[in-house]
Formats: sequence, C-alpha cells, structure tokens
Amino acid sequence: MINLALRSEFSFKKVFAPIKRLVAHGNPSIVGVADHNNTFAHVLLEKECKDKDIKPIFGVRLEVIEDRHLKSRGVFGPVYTFIAKDEYGLHEINNLTKIAWDNFYYKPMITWSDVFNLSQSVFVIAENFQ
Repeated sequence: MINLALRSEFSFKKVFAPIKRLVAHGNPSIVGVADHNNTFAHVLLEKECKDKDIKPIFGVRLEVIEDRHLKSRGVFGPVYTFIAKDEYGLHEINNLTKIAWDNFYYKPMITWSDVFNLSQSVFVIAENFQ
C-alpha cells in the first residue's frame, strides 16, 4: 500500500512524521505529502527525494465551504485532499492554497466554485465530512 498524502511536520498538531523520516522509511520509489492548509513541505520533500531518487507526490488538504461571504465562526465544510498530477496541477494547488489564505476567516477556506475551476491535472479526494 502506498500512502500518497501523509502529513509532515508542517501540519501543526496533526503531524505524521518529519519529511526526512517519511523519505527514509517510506516506499522506496514514491513518497506523497499533503499537509493541512499549506504547501511548506514541498520544497524540502523535493530536495530529500531528489537525493534518494524517489518520486515525490505533492498535495494539500483544504476545507471547502459553500459561500465565502458567510462570515461565521461556526461555518465548517468538509476537508478535501488535492493531489497534483503534474507541474500544472502543482501550480493549481499552490494557487488554491493562496486563495484559501486570502479568504481567511478563523481559518483558511476555499469554495466549491474554486474546486470546480480545477483542471484534470489535480486529483480531488474527499477526506471526511463534518
């Protein structure tokens, strides 16, 4: 089994393992990281994987809400994992992360319209529903 969306030390309070340990003890050919609300681990993952000739998989976990104009502390949506298929997909998930932080209200969030505007270069995986 290959886990394509592990959490690194950049998923604060939800960490699975530091990047160096993920690469050292993971699958010898593929390692994937999808941290919550950020893509900070991507640069370090790429460097560590390049040194060991491993294919990195880049992703991010973001919360999706119905309407960004609803300003309430209690507005929660499901968390989705977005995994880049290629370089263009990586650009799109970095852009999604930027949109989420631009729309910060108690936490970073994106809307369904942001998700529906993605190309086929991004896998979208439902994580959990609240």
